[in-house]
Amino acid sequence: EYSICLVRDISELTASITALAVKCAVTSAAIIVGAALLMWLIVFRSLKPVGKLKAGASQLAQGNYENRIELSGKDELAELASDFNSMADAIQANIAELNDKSEQLHERSERQQTFINDLSHEMKTPVTSILLNAEMLLNRKVAPDVLANALQHIYDQGKWLERLSQKLMTLVMLQGEIELREESVAELFEAVKGTTEGVLQEKNMELLTECSIDTLPIDFDLMRSALANLVENAKRASSEGQTITLTAHDNVIEVIDHGKGIPKGEIARITEPFYMVDRSRSKLNGGSGLGLALVQRIVEAHGAKLAIESAENVGTTMRIVFPDEMITKH
Repeated sequence: EYSICLVRDISELTASITALAVKCAVTSAAIIVGAALLMWLIVFRSLKPVGKLKAGASQLAQGNYENRIELSGKDELAELASDFNSMADAIQANIAELNDKSEQLHERSERQQTFINDLSHEMKTPVTSILLNAEMLLNRKVAPDVLANALQHIYDQGKWLERLSQKLMTLVMLQGEIELREESVAELFEAVKGTTEGVLQEKNMELLTECSIDTLPIDFDLMRSALANLVENAKRASSEGQTITLTAHDNVIEVIDHGKGIPKGEIARITEPFYMVDRSRSKLNGGSGLGLALVQRIVEAHGAKLAIESAENVGTTMRIVFPDEMITKH
């Protein structure tokens, strides 16, 4: 029997296998680390838009409605950001509208309070005068001429209160819409002439008319009241014997006088209720400070505009400017 033993040195092979195992371990570790870093980057980038959405929601919650989220792409997060921005736009628009309405309500409240204060002041003067004269007549025996003067004063103040109440009623009624009908401008001018004839005769004045417009869609009575107010204002500003011109041409109705005019700084305010350039003289002439405010309301209710051109000691032109499509010419 023979036993054959083959002996070989495998230390190099063992070392090679060990080295290979180490390389595999290092490579695996590197792959794992690289994969982890890549996964972290992917997750970080994926969550970044969510962070923007969270920050945007936080800004919106704090009242910063101008903030918007900028996300590009067409994925679900980009669509969500777009919806978020649309929501922010809607909220901002609603907030702006509410602020505007709040400011308008505040301004309206202030105007109403001013109107009430001015009305109380205006009403107090004639009422006080009437009461004083009535008290004098009740408690004293007066001469016939004093009695006549007191009664005349009571009558004048009462008529002034009547005119004031009529104008206030018209101002209140003009809060709503009015019904417009095609009316002859020439007939309107004749009606205004008849309405103001007696007032103008007090100062020996004449109203000249010139009309090149056929018809206008208007409320006849309201426009007659507006033009009569303008003519009466022109009469108060004019000297005795002067003429006032009432014209209609192109898309404009004008009332022109050659009186004392309006100071430049006062023009913007003369359509305010109860505002008077010369308060003492206006009251002596029967003015209430409501005439031009009434005219302004009537003009606006007709969809037109009131334009004022005036120079001191030269005269004033009051223009009612209608939209071109409303005009029917001869």
